[in-house]
Formats: sequence, structure tokens, C-alpha cells
Amino acid sequence: VIQCSGSGACAEGEGCFDGKCLTLCEESRDCESEAICQFGYCHQKVTCTLSEQCPSASQCIDATCQ
Repeated sequence: VIQCSGSGACAEGEGCFDGKCLTLCEESRDCESEAICQFGYCHQKVTCTLSEQCPSASQCIDATCQ
């Protein structure tokens, strides 16, 4: 789902990256614990792509074992 098409389409403190509004950052400490600062934006850390990569009681949902 495309959320934005330019920098003016996002909330204050966010920028448009690959069609998504992401929090702007300068270092990883600027991001939430589930995110990493890359290219000036907080990106979600990917810990899995398949449920088989998670412990038996968990499923891979939104790139994290839950």
C-alpha cells in the first residue's frame, strides 16, 4: 500500500521512503527498539520471512516472530 508520493505527504518528523511514511533518524538510538536507522529513516528490523524461522509457538507476522 502506497502511503505517500513525496516529503509533504507525511507527518512532521517523517519522510517518504519507497511509498511509506517513515520516521526520520540520524542514528539507531533515534528509532524504536524494533527499528534500525538506515538511509536517514527508521526501518523495521526483519527477523523472519517464514513462520518456520520462528520458535514453534510463534508465527512470522510483519517480519517478526510473534
